[in-house]
Amino acid sequence: MDTCRPTLQILGKESFDEKEITSIVKKTNALANKIRIKIIKLLLKNPELCVCEIEKALDLKQSKVSYHLALLVNGGFINRRQSGPWSYYTLNHNASAILQLFDIA
Repeated sequence: MDTCRPTLQILGKESFDEKEITSIVKKTNALANKIRIKIIKLLLKNPELCVCEIEKALDLKQSKVSYHLALLVNGGFINRRQSGPWSYYTLNHNASAILQLFDIA
């Protein structure tokens, strides 16, 4: 006997949707940081914020804030809108179910 449970259907690597797995990893990684959770909390209270407002609220440098914002955009939690030299961020409405799951929203 090759397995302990012959009636169990064994899934091979071809059974996984790699795009789906990558998407899930991006989402979970995007939430796995205190700074990113703070950014989400700020956006829950303020419908739209620019990078400079987030910098001031968190007392962080622009480069650090931009790095974390990019991960949140990549994870699908926030949207970015460019207006001249300024970037504005809002929560993605589709992210609310995941935020509620983690008791963030």
